[in-house]
Amino acid sequence: PPTVFPEWVELVNLQTSWQTQFVTRTGLWVANKSCNAGTCSLNAMIADELRESCTGSGDSGYSCTYAVPFLKVYGPCRSGTQSGDHLVLASSPATCTKDENGQCITSFLAEDSCYAPSTKTTPGAVAASDNTGSTPAAYWIYDSSRDVIGWKVNPEYGPPSSIPVMPLSYPQPATTVTETDRWDDTCPNFSVGGAGGSSAGGRCTPSASVCTEGPGTRLINGAPVTRSCWAYTQNITCANAAPLDQCAPLAASGCTFVSSVCKQPNPTTGQCAVFEDVYSCPTPAQSSTSVGNCPNNVFCLAGNCYSITSPNDPDFARSMTMLEAAREAGVYIETDSMEVFRGEHNRCRIRLLKNCCNTNSAGAGMSNQSMYTVGSRLVFDTLMNSGNREFLYQGMSALLTSGGFSGSFTTYGVTVAVNGTALPAGSAVLYAGESVVVAFDPWSLVIAIVIYIILSLTSCNAEEGKLAMKEGAKLCHTVGTRCTSCFMLLGHCVSCVEHTTSKCCFNSVLARLINEQGRAQIGKGWGSAEFPDCSGFTVAQLQSLNFAAMDLTEFYASIVPTLPNVNGLQGQSGGRISNCYFGQGRCQ
Repeated sequence: PPTVFPEWVELVNLQTSWQTQFVTRTGLWVANKSCNAGTCSLNAMIADELRESCTGSGDSGYSCTYAVPFLKVYGPCRSGTQSGDHLVLASSPATCTKDENGQCITSFLAEDSCYAPSTKTTPGAVAASDNTGSTPAAYWIYDSSRDVIGWKVNPEYGPPSSIPVMPLSYPQPATTVTETDRWDDTCPNFSVGGAGGSSAGGRCTPSASVCTEGPGTRLINGAPVTRSCWAYTQNITCANAAPLDQCAPLAASGCTFVSSVCKQPNPTTGQCAVFEDVYSCPTPAQSSTSVGNCPNNVFCLAGNCYSITSPNDPDFARSMTMLEAAREAGVYIETDSMEVFRGEHNRCRIRLLKNCCNTNSAGAGMSNQSMYTVGSRLVFDTLMNSGNREFLYQGMSALLTSGGFSGSFTTYGVTVAVNGTALPAGSAVLYAGESVVVAFDPWSLVIAIVIYIILSLTSCNAEEGKLAMKEGAKLCHTVGTRCTSCFMLLGHCVSCVEHTTSKCCFNSVLARLINEQGRAQIGKGWGSAEFPDCSGFTVAQLQSLNFAAMDLTEFYASIVPTLPNVNGLQGQSGGRISNCYFGQGRCQ
């Protein structure tokens, strides 16, 4: 913006007077700033903020005055009014302010204001006379303030030559806005070649896209953007798959239909979706059926056989991941800031002879289920530090109250009591909710992790040991490393002897993955090594994330069930059968 009166912009020098200890601040001033046709100009000056002038000596004392470098030049007052520097305040010898010789000092009204003629009875009127003689009024009242139109050097500061002035010019800064459209498509991709653009197999057919938001103008990063359409909607119609008849081979081989029972009705239509049909099949005379090894594609246990030829469902892991993400977001939401998937800041040191930023695989066994025999095997509330109480309460409360659990359990000093169950003697309450109380024995260690750390502690501290276990559970994201201890020589760092690494750790692998890939989508960083940002997502930010674009395969392995050892189980069953049939002892 235009700058007429000098404006202080930068400190240049400080100087202290040895006589009076007054500190003189010398700075850079700019004035007369204006822009025209893409070029800006201003005057740069060097002047003291306040100049001290003293007379006298150290014996008799100093008499000092102080002067500012610049005085304002005001514009004229409107017709019919008068500026305050021409209105002399009326006073008598008994009430006036006198100088050192006893003479009345002439006083004026405010120079930066305009006054209009008034009467004695007008509220706020002041007795004064116009020393120019243009208006004979005896009373005046405030009318308006005067505009500052320029400046001049204060004579009490010094002559104009005492303030150096340098004219400067520079191109006027300009902002160029570049618009780039990015469409977020959440619709599935259909393979080319299907009838009417349908997917492979012809089960689903997309309709034409229809604009559902627009036209309109929106403010994007402070700039108005107009588009004819902001969002399109496309409907997809999918036909049911043809029913699979697994009984056809039986009918073709000569088996006779006996009965049919509905095993799974359709919850929407009420019609039966899965039938179980019973067939009677003839066997050749003199034939025998021997029970031996099952085919490679069948698994049998306790008289029940199952086909294992069905391919893995590629959507299973993704569907279960989305369900787990929704569950964790609902359970571990921060009620004060309404954040989900938040983490906490942890540090470890890399010292000259000891690296405390390592990984301890024992952390993988510290899940809620492993520690308490209940809860999720996918979250690690007990490894959290600052939020341990809140994480533990939220996780246990969601598990126990939703399942109708009534009672208490205690492990590693932590007690969770549900529905009013009494706490062990000497327990200190960490949290008391409507139906859940979390407490711990102050004379016991809260979790077994601390015991492990103390037994293995060398030059690393307890928090670094716990962080190593979090790394073993794959819960942390490294933000950065900085030097925190240095070998100094002549005031300069010549060799860093200790580095500190900052990490954001979360209570589940899924929470870490969503942070690592979700932050990139919304442009949210991790902060710096000194000040990391381990906050979570607001509800609005979470809703804007495109989970379809995230690679969560690292988490899939933790939810895929482990298949049984078929050969081992069948061998064990075979041994049991011989012992039972041939009287070699009771069945094991």
